[in-house]
Amino acid sequence: MFIELSITILVLYIFWRWHINSILDGLKSLKGPESYPFIGSLVICYPVSNLLARIGQMCDIYGQTYKMTIPWTAGIVTIDLDLVEFILTSQATINKSILYIFLKEWLGDGLLLSKSAKWRLRRKTITPTFHFKVLDQFVHVFNKNNQILVQQLQKSIDKQNGDGVVNIAHFVTLAAMDNIVETAMGTSMNSQLNDQSDYVWATKFMTANVYDHIVNPITYLKATYIFTPTYWKERKALKILKNYTMSLIKTKRETLSNHNNTITENIHSDTDINLDDEHFGIKKKTAFLDLLLQTTIDGKPLSDEDIMEEVDTFMFEGHDTVSAAISFTLFCIAQHPDVQSKIIEEQRSIFANEPDRDVTSEDLKDMHYLEMVIKEGLRLYPSVPGIARNVCEDFHYKDIHVRKGTTICIPIFKIHKDPANFNDPEMFMPERFLPTEQSTRHAFAFLPFSAGHRNCIGQRFAMMEMKATISKVCRHFELGMTNPPHKCILPSAIVLMSTNGVNITMKRRKW
Repeated sequence: MFIELSITILVLYIFWRWHINSILDGLKSLKGPESYPFIGSLVICYPVSNLLARIGQMCDIYGQTYKMTIPWTAGIVTIDLDLVEFILTSQATINKSILYIFLKEWLGDGLLLSKSAKWRLRRKTITPTFHFKVLDQFVHVFNKNNQILVQQLQKSIDKQNGDGVVNIAHFVTLAAMDNIVETAMGTSMNSQLNDQSDYVWATKFMTANVYDHIVNPITYLKATYIFTPTYWKERKALKILKNYTMSLIKTKRETLSNHNNTITENIHSDTDINLDDEHFGIKKKTAFLDLLLQTTIDGKPLSDEDIMEEVDTFMFEGHDTVSAAISFTLFCIAQHPDVQSKIIEEQRSIFANEPDRDVTSEDLKDMHYLEMVIKEGLRLYPSVPGIARNVCEDFHYKDIHVRKGTTICIPIFKIHKDPANFNDPEMFMPERFLPTEQSTRHAFAFLPFSAGHRNCIGQRFAMMEMKATISKVCRHFELGMTNPPHKCILPSAIVLMSTNGVNITMKRRKW
């Protein structure tokens, strides 16, 4: 037994060395942290609570582009904006990295993870569901859930005699869950009123668990992973998520069939979708799931499995990312009274003496200063702090030869805080996003929604939700800093989050 195990380890090591060396051979001119057998350069990931800073420090030590190895492959990390632009716009790097493999069981081949041809087909098929006329109908969902958010915040403040410390991330996360469930699935989760929901727990667990996979080698092989408690929690979470989504799909498909309310859109046809047709969801409020059920490819409807992949992907990409952006932006607003005053000035110009009225899509379009504030919040606290791509075919860049199979990591958080891209990068200055300022920067210096072919398809939806929520909160509450000022602890994760909450003070605003 010992001999067999030793031989297996030796064979794995030889294969690992051959694969790593074949990639590193073209990266000889690059520097990078030391690599160790099997774990590669993974030692820089510990402690995890300091990883974001460590990866940034590596850029300072080894240059804008450096090489590193991880347990199963090798690659480069780059903040060179010209190289970043090539990576995000080239067909040679259109596929997501193997680092995303731990999302596969949950999201399948949805839009986030699908490769090349399948991704193009899915993207073309799904894009019409994010048309602005479709998105406008979701504003009423934001209004309803944001009203509950304000009520829940007020209850928390009242318990503290009207002026208290609030972990805004907790409340915003639940509100974002209600928004995404209703807009994606057409059903109400009521997370804000029942935060013990199994679905809420499962979503939080799966999102947080992805990064734990990456930095914990024992989880790479199922043979070892099954002996950990995390494996069984993951099984439970996946069952909850998939059963919930699939049950809704089957129920809605049956309803659709019974009412013979099907529209078809053949992606190879030149016929445009009639966005004024109430069946498409303009006059009739329709969720993302409903639209997918009415969509066809080559005359055939999407399968239940196809739809589940896309709905689950939308849930994953549109929940924690948006709630993180809202939470950290409110945190920044709380720190800067001058910015808060300008936000209120703009809000008063829109709402006049009716701060309680529902926001409209036209109102959201008029919130120009608030949009700059949100973008600056996303610069300092990008919801997705880094992205990674897999190289599909060899290419040369300057003096490096990047081979097929190489993983390329783009640390967005470092790009956003690079003095070469933004003056005084640690300062919160929304005016950076005035049109005159933006035109002077590299087009790939600001990447909160990625860029290029695989940019975030839901970024317009996200901006609408962020504006609607932050507007509502600021119209009803004055935000301030705790004493002493709260410092967020930001471990590396697939979605940025603070392990110690996002604490601010809140009191009722006198309008």
